[in-house]
Amino acid sequence: MTNYPKGIRFRLAWWAILVNFASLLYLVPGILAIAFAVWALSLGLHDEGLKPFTIFLLIIITLPLFILSLVLLCYFLIVIGQVLFSYLELSPLGIEYRKWPNYGLRCNWSDVEKKGVYQSLGIFPYDVLYLKKAEPVGWQLTMSIRRKLGLRQQCTITLTGIHGWPNGQLAKQLKKYIPEILSDQLPESKKE
Repeated sequence: MTNYPKGIRFRLAWWAILVNFASLLYLVPGILAIAFAVWALSLGLHDEGLKPFTIFLLIIITLPLFILSLVLLCYFLIVIGQVLFSYLELSPLGIEYRKWPNYGLRCNWSDVEKKGVYQSLGIFPYDVLYLKKAEPVGWQLTMSIRRKLGLRQQCTITLTGIHGWPNGQLAKQLKKYIPEILSDQLPESKKE
């Protein structure tokens, strides 16, 4: 595995972090509803006539609460991990991209095929760099799943959501290293 010299590292943009955390809100109402049911049933334990049935219901309802809470905790840790360990690093030799915990790659500048738009779920457009080839780095959860399902395994680097894209330092650095690929984004005065 080739070690690239340290380059300029770009992390997730603040709005991408906010979107990741906002998706946690989908789980909160379910957890609150189940927690309320557990609380209400625990109050029923004081009634002697319903005690065995109430204990049974409490156990049955507590299990989904426990599972949902574990899912929320795991998802929260994944989002924190993405904030801390995901990055795009540019050096004179090439690019290293890590999307923690499931995807990482490294490639030379000559391996960048084109810039394009990827439609996530057919709805959300993302600017990406399509690569001819790349060296895997770190965990490859996404690529392993795609390989097992027999899906296409085009290596991509997501630019949308990275600080400095499309109007910042990341865009300037990419134009410096791959001007022919980003020529459609250069100012008119620089096009020939």
